[in-house]
Amino acid sequence: KVLTRLDKGYRAVALEAKKFEPRILMLVHGYDYALPRKNGKWLGTPMKGKGFSHDDPISPKIIAFLVDRFNELLKAVDADFAHVRHVNVRGTVKGRWHDELHPKEAAARDVAKLFEKEIRPLLVS
Repeated sequence: KVLTRLDKGYRAVALEAKKFEPRILMLVHGYDYALPRKNGKWLGTPMKGKGFSHDDPISPKIIAFLVDRFNELLKAVDADFAHVRHVNVRGTVKGRWHDELHPKEAAARDVAKLFEKEIRPLLVS
């Protein structure tokens, strides 16, 4: 149900963005493989509420599965809309997390480089 809502939402935003600005480029990403932490606000605590400890070996596998599914959804939106680009950031942070969802500065710079690859060809010199 959540993925269906996300799919509909991203498609609605893509349509509205194109109406608002016909020359728009919409960049989307589906996160990297984050790691749940003990008492973590975004992953650790919610997973604990579902019966999974942050250090249970299956916890990062669950996160990876969800991240992959979300990225596949975004790739499908990319395929259906010429002005949408899916930026695959999976495998970029490589454990360099500030918290459960946000990378440390060096990792964030690596993620930004992926976005730059999409944007740079569009810049007018």
